[in-house]
Amino acid sequence: MIKVIPNLKIGVIKKILMTLYKSLIQSVILYAAPVLLACDSALQSLEIIQRIPLRYILELPNEASPILVYRESEITPPVF
Repeated sequence: MIKVIPNLKIGVIKKILMTLYKSLIQSVILYAAPVLLACDSALQSLEIIQRIPLRYILELPNEASPILVYRESEITPPVF
């Protein structure tokens, strides 16, 4: 969904995309966090997957470090 919105050519800015990320993705991650605490591999996978839309929104390369992604997005990295 995040990739489709900029293609609408309505002048969507990064701030709106970040709001969508926080409401659609981050909220689900935070809601599911207590359940996911039981499995370390699931947490690691979830954290990696979480950065994909952030990199897209911020137009960062796939090789961008996780620290850079979280710093640029002003989102606190998950601490599980």
